[in-house]
Amino acid sequence: LYIQQPMRKGHTVELLTHYGDKYEETRERKGYGKANIECGLKDDFDDNTRMRHNISNRSSVEVTIKSMSFEEVEQTVHFLLNKIFIPLTIRIEWFTERYFELIGEKRHNFVETHQLSTRQWRGWRRLSWLAAMFQNRVDVLMTGSEQHDSIRIINDGLCRMKWTAHKLLLDMLQQISGKSGETMLDEIHSEILEENLFLVAKGNYLIHTFDSSLWCATARKLVRDVAGKLIAEYKLEDPLAVTDRRLKSLATRLLELAADAVSNIREACNKLRSSNTILCYFDSAVQSLYFDEIRDEQHQENIFYAYQDALELGCMEDCVDIEDPEFPW
Repeated sequence: LYIQQPMRKGHTVELLTHYGDKYEETRERKGYGKANIECGLKDDFDDNTRMRHNISNRSSVEVTIKSMSFEEVEQTVHFLLNKIFIPLTIRIEWFTERYFELIGEKRHNFVETHQLSTRQWRGWRRLSWLAAMFQNRVDVLMTGSEQHDSIRIINDGLCRMKWTAHKLLLDMLQQISGKSGETMLDEIHSEILEENLFLVAKGNYLIHTFDSSLWCATARKLVRDVAGKLIAEYKLEDPLAVTDRRLKSLATRLLELAADAVSNIREACNKLRSSNTILCYFDSAVQSLYFDEIRDEQHQENIFYAYQDALELGCMEDCVDIEDPEFPW
């Protein structure tokens, strides 16, 4: 019990149980950890904080899998397949079959009573990601190995765990929602967004893509639209079917999203050029190019250069003086 002075008779104090270092991350995610209270760390309702936690966890999982022996991989895959994947798949198949057998009020009541949780739907997708991680490890371990029967059994199990979704299932996921109000298809898109951000962060191509002190709202939206919804739809349709039609459709969608982002920047430029008043800084297009201020003073220089790059990209350097103390950055 950490108190500065002895307690007086009748005085009460909240007792906090220490569950060990491993549980502290859970407390931080929920917003009542030591870092939340003392350092202002945000909880997982904040996109940037949640994504950093999740990508860090995925990195830890990948490191663990890469260090596994053949026997450890075999035991883990057997557990995931038989204790989690198969029971979850049976439940999903039953729910989907019953969903399409019913209509109207009966379907609504069925969903209200038997709906799978958001965690279960996302877990179904997460198992596919884990299968890919394990497959990479098996490919390394099988070199020179003579355990051909065990390798075949593991590979068969991993193939079963890979994501498969037909159009009717995707249509159903678009119709049902979780407690957050998001449809289950949106939740699957978010899971795939996280997978993609993990890949680009691992290669240092893009980092902290939801950090509002490093990325403006326009950039964050573009990342979500491309790495999330667009790529998710492409993967869910059929990730192995690479055709000219699909590639042209993907290229067209990318151009449309890029044009939308550029249009927003151009609109902000026009607002700043057309007015010398402070009112233009409250325009939504202009605000979408803002960076949030962060506490740590040593990063102010980085913010300055990031903002300068954004202004030059939008050709606004002639109409805005970022050295002006009145400029709201």
